[in-house]
Amino acid sequence: MLTRSRYLLLINPENWNEYQQNSAKLLFENFPNLEKALDLITDFRTWYKAKPKYFEPFENERTLGNWIDKAENSNYNEMKNFRNILQNH
Repeated sequence: MLTRSRYLLLINPENWNEYQQNSAKLLFENFPNLEKALDLITDFRTWYKAKPKYFEPFENERTLGNWIDKAENSNYNEMKNFRNILQNH
């Protein structure tokens, strides 16, 4: 099931078709931690691709800081490693 769903996880959940939504539902029923990790990844992708319509000082840093806090509180070592990379660079 994980092998068949690996490409599904690369796509933004907003762009899933009906078949992909059903596959994701089955996948997340069997692997609930995967859904939480996908939510963290999707939040980061949203921050990374965001283009502000107007300038608000420090909004970008604040949003990234919130994501870093979520990653720090998660139980996933991969997210913590990625958080460390972001903080160091």
